Amino acid sequence: MSGKSYTWRSSRDWRKKNSHPSGLDTTAPKVAVESARLKDIGPLHIPGFKDVAVKEYGEWLASSVEDDTLKAAFRQACDVTLLDGFDLEHIYKDQNPEFFVGKGIKPGIARSFVENIRDWVENVKKMAPVAGLM
Repeated sequence: MSGKSYTWRSSRDWRKKNSHPSGLDTTAPKVAVESARLKDIGPLHIPGFKDVAVKEYGEWLASSVEDDTLKAAFRQACDVTLLDGFDLEHIYKDQNPEFFVGKGIKPGIARSFVENIRDWVENVKKMAPVAGLM
């Protein structure tokens, strides 16, 4: 770092202070990258009944925590999903944890519930051939 101090008299000064040495603005939001990722979201092709998948997903998340309060919170997120008629495809495509927060779900639980669906689906698909052999 050069040790130069800048006053923030204009947006140009602000950009100069917050830019990469190459001149790239490192403060720009990564909205374009996130939007591109979300546009690439295709169907998950979750096997089985949609309501059962929501419950199994909730139990998978609950199994990742030891605290009973957190386990109950993941199950509550499942209940909200089903009571409002959503399935995991809807939740995954919307990527909207604020929906759950508005229904009384803790923000961290809501984010985990929304953001981990693809991981669960991939895990289920890996396990399906093994379960079929039993």
